[in-house]
Amino acid sequence: MMVAGGVMAAVRGPRWAGMSDRYERAPAEGRPAASDDRALWDALDRGDDPT
Repeated sequence: MMVAGGVMAAVRGPRWAGMSDRYERAPAEGRPAASDDRALWDALDRGDDPT
């Protein structure tokens, strides 16, 4: 039973849906990178990802 499942996954696997970038955001342009702790917290308050 497990072998049959592995074979099925190997055969049909390439047709399965892959990872999506649907929720990825483009980096904000024109904003400087945060360098100190206060700037990191301010970026989080704005909704930016400071990492």
